[in-house]
Amino acid sequence: MHLLKKSYTSLIFTFIIILCCYKSGYGDDRIPRCGFRGGCVRDASQQGMPCPDPSNSLTPHREINTPKVPTTSTQYLKQICPYMEGEELCCGDDQILIMYNNFKTIDSLFGDCSLCATNLKKFWCEYTCSPYQDYFVDSFEQERVEEVDFPVLIQKVRVESSVVCDLYNSCKKNPFVTSLASGQSAVGFLEFMGSNAVQTGKVKISFDFTTDPDETLYMDMYPCDLEVDGFLEGYPVKQCTCNYCETACTPVNSSAFPGFFDGFNIIVIVIVYVSLILLSVIILFIKRKWQTNSEEEDSFLDDSNGSQKHHLLNGSKESNALMLDTEDNINNTVSHGASIGKINKSSVDQSLDRSVNISK
Repeated sequence: MHLLKKSYTSLIFTFIIILCCYKSGYGDDRIPRCGFRGGCVRDASQQGMPCPDPSNSLTPHREINTPKVPTTSTQYLKQICPYMEGEELCCGDDQILIMYNNFKTIDSLFGDCSLCATNLKKFWCEYTCSPYQDYFVDSFEQERVEEVDFPVLIQKVRVESSVVCDLYNSCKKNPFVTSLASGQSAVGFLEFMGSNAVQTGKVKISFDFTTDPDETLYMDMYPCDLEVDGFLEGYPVKQCTCNYCETACTPVNSSAFPGFFDGFNIIVIVIVYVSLILLSVIILFIKRKWQTNSEEEDSFLDDSNGSQKHHLLNGSKESNALMLDTEDNINNTVSHGASIGKINKSSVDQSLDRSVNISK
């Protein structure tokens, strides 16, 4: 009994230690501290006024200070980082307006999958506004770089490895990401964002990957196939389609051992066989019809030939008889003519004899 009680006490103590470490991992016991500050360009007449042009910003500089609640930019913060509304943050009013202007690009490039766009916005919101910014961002001096003709702030940002992978997986099927030479991996995509910040934020960021919870940029990233009801942490979102989210595609129903008919399209096969049968029946019908017509034609020709032969035979007999009759008639006529000739000659002779006697 004593041993069981001791084991139970040890289990509770271990659980408390793990819980404390878990809370410490998310920075709950850290002192909020900011590491850099940015702002908008103003002339002398615009001092103390809201940012006149968010697209025209100053180069950020290293500045250790404490987070504050934004005052004049809350309506913009609610749109770009809604889950941070009302909190003490490291981003000032100018930086919020600058982010609001830059996030329009995120919406235009990644709006086809709003969960990807939401993850990107959260990433830059945490980087710019997190009250524990100085723990994961090292800001150095301003330097001139080859890419631009103005000085930029050099920074190194430590990021939780899982955040990078989850962010990339939610966006990797986006056409803009797939078109990038560096968009073929999570590291390449992150480095692209860091170099792109030279133009959009006048900072040049290099990233380090770490799992140290006290010195890393960490936030929950949402998978692109997450089922949503219209809003997520204040962001308006909609379901990502299979075109922009690989894990949202319906899996193919397949087995380790394909069956005999796997891969066959039964409907197509039935249509093909029915068509072949119908074609065979039609061909057979046409063939038989042709044979019947041919036999009838042959019979008709045979009958016609027989009639013609019969008529020819009868005609030949009749012709022969007619020729015989004609020949007989001719013979009779000749004989009769000969007889008449003889009679006439005798009469002439008798007349001559009479004439001679009278003359005498």
